[in-house]
Amino acid sequence: MLGRWWIGSRALPVVSLPVISLMGAMLVLAAACGGDSIVTSTTAPVSTEVPTQVPTKISPTSVPGNPLPATTIPPTPSPATSTPEPPSIPGPLPTTAGSNLRVTSPEINTVGVEGNITVTGVTRPDATISVNGTLAIPSPLGDFSVELQLSVEESPVSIEVIASSLTGEEESVVLNHIFVGDSSETQAQGIFGTISSISGDHPRSISGETDIVLSTADGPVELITTSDTIIRIPGLAAASVDRISLDELVEGDQVAVLFDHDTAITISVLVSQPVRTGHFTGIVTSIDAGSEDKGVGTLTVQGLDGETIEAPWLGDPDGPKLGELVTVVMEQDLAKGSLIINDLNTAQDSLERLAAALEVAQAQALSTKLEELKGRLLSHTAIWLTILGEASDRFDSSLQSRVLQQLASAIESSRVILARYDAGDPQKTITGIVTSIDLDRRVITVENKGLKLVEVSVSNDASFWRAPGGLPTIVAEAWLGSAGDTQRYASEFGGRESRFQQLDLANRVKLRYGLDTGRATRIMVLPAASLQSGQSRVLLGLSTRGAAMGTVTSVDADSQPPTLKIQDEISRRTITLSVLPDTKLMEGQDTVELSTLTGAMVDASYDLGAMALTVLNASSADDRSERAHGVVYSLVPKVAPGNFVVLTLDGDLRVFNHNGDTGIFRDGRQVTITQVRIGDLVQPATHYLPGSGDGDDLVVLRVKSPLSARVEGTIRGISNTSGTVITITNNRLELITITVDENTIVSREGTPFTLGDLVVGQVVSEGNFDPISGVAQNLLIYPPQNP
Repeated sequence: MLGRWWIGSRALPVVSLPVISLMGAMLVLAAACGGDSIVTSTTAPVSTEVPTQVPTKISPTSVPGNPLPATTIPPTPSPATSTPEPPSIPGPLPTTAGSNLRVTSPEINTVGVEGNITVTGVTRPDATISVNGTLAIPSPLGDFSVELQLSVEESPVSIEVIASSLTGEEESVVLNHIFVGDSSETQAQGIFGTISSISGDHPRSISGETDIVLSTADGPVELITTSDTIIRIPGLAAASVDRISLDELVEGDQVAVLFDHDTAITISVLVSQPVRTGHFTGIVTSIDAGSEDKGVGTLTVQGLDGETIEAPWLGDPDGPKLGELVTVVMEQDLAKGSLIINDLNTAQDSLERLAAALEVAQAQALSTKLEELKGRLLSHTAIWLTILGEASDRFDSSLQSRVLQQLASAIESSRVILARYDAGDPQKTITGIVTSIDLDRRVITVENKGLKLVEVSVSNDASFWRAPGGLPTIVAEAWLGSAGDTQRYASEFGGRESRFQQLDLANRVKLRYGLDTGRATRIMVLPAASLQSGQSRVLLGLSTRGAAMGTVTSVDADSQPPTLKIQDEISRRTITLSVLPDTKLMEGQDTVELSTLTGAMVDASYDLGAMALTVLNASSADDRSERAHGVVYSLVPKVAPGNFVVLTLDGDLRVFNHNGDTGIFRDGRQVTITQVRIGDLVQPATHYLPGSGDGDDLVVLRVKSPLSARVEGTIRGISNTSGTVITITNNRLELITITVDENTIVSREGTPFTLGDLVVGQVVSEGNFDPISGVAQNLLIYPPQNP
């Protein structure tokens, strides 16, 4: 749900590592249909709505001091792209993922005098849509609209638009608006740009002033900041405190600035992902309607792996039902330390919107749209029934009856609507290990950890696809829900067609079977185990620490110590690093002089605390290789096409080939592929040669084993479904789900206390946990911020 992370983009004074995003929580639930071996892909970002890294064009009058007219600022045009050739085989194949979120108004970056902004857009009809935490209900065509009321005090403001679905997709768009007001008392203006320099010794500056130069599409713009300038940095620990030190701004930051004449009133750092609002999908496990004494009620929603949100619920207390599957819209207030559930969307609501969309498509004879919606209906109902079915296995007896009631209702609703549109019969999905095969009866038994064994009969005409690594989830869903030719999918996406007799014990499979018949007609054989989505988020956060990759923009050999600046592709900022006597500056196997590095493409490792280089590798002029960076998602320890999959920082699954010529290093030592582990951090010093249709070939693979991950934030939920599991939100409303056991050292302000003393609202001031197992090693607990 994924380029949904702001990872490694700021070295905060109080480090708060990105871990499990809210989309990750969605995918954990989607993994109920996929288990720990499903190849989960994040959704593709919206190409035109995500803020670009180049400055957005401002109005022609950009000299400070001259009032700018209220204007709508168009986004920087995206590079022209050619329309891909249609496939040679007839009929469309699912080559794109996501909820098709498209914001039609306003533009990405706008300036205006109107305090009312209407956000409009389109997505899939079954999606859960929120705009700055307000739920929007899409029409059968997917249209949505939300009106926001803004004030000058909030300006500049970020508008967070999020679309998620039960099938595990999530997309987001962050718009930015500078509201200048219409008061005649000020000549407030708005401007967007990228900080190119920050200086306190400008010739015109006076005591307490700092000079900032913005790079904009119309050229450089110079502004002055004073002690009265308000700095806002979304996601910073003090993000709700107006006056954050100017030291938190650095070159490369994209900003929106409200200014009067040449003095900045407010500077807001722009982000490309939501940090204040989010979605979470789970099953309602507790409803407290509240009272006059207690005030607003409380809702508890739990995912299948124990991740839990318990928060004040602002909606109708009679709305949700115990055991019901819902997606809640949450909003976090850092100043108050609070999290609230603004609204929710139920799986039943999404089903009814899909039915309405099918009715429109049928009435208008839109055959292509009708078939697409049928496939989506089948996937939605299958995942809905699967999640409820697995919850009935995992939840304790006090909730099982409620969940079973909801499951029975969901089966009936699904049966009626599927039959109405001739979309098939109710189905469930399972992913797991084949533990037995009866060739005569054509029956297999599949085991998914923690669940009951599932015995499935395989029809005589069943299709088998040995899928490739890195297969997007939407493609797997489309294949499972269709009757399309498997060979077409194998030709388009890789892998090969297979048959029942080639199925082996211990194969990892994903299949969908009929609830009434227990029969599977399509079985996908997965190539290898892969990371769970929660692990992926944690490890991606770790992989960004102390790593840089980009171009050296300048070298200062005369400073003490010498420094260089790198335009870092990982953090998307310009970072300044010190060069110490023991720093290794390399070009291949040879050392290189610092003075020759300006303009070089490099990868670097550095000490995050001291911002000092440890190792820098520069590309030689004849080097045709490119760099990769991320986390080992899955691997096959033998030579075969697509035998190594990396989850990148953008949330993409990149497929590579390793062979006997690949140089493999783990923690600095040369090893074989059998010593590489899923979850290892792929360093920017990893090089590959772009390949043809068979994939990219790894030349050098450098990985390091993940150490413990740090955690800070507020406890938002506690579950005892499988041990004591606590869910924490950090400053960017990302979810951290960790297990606390008898070996965890837990203290409260230096005083040991028991696990029973943990309550929702307490603050985890600092802590560490194993990023693979998710088990906490130590936690320091403080009382709730605002009890």
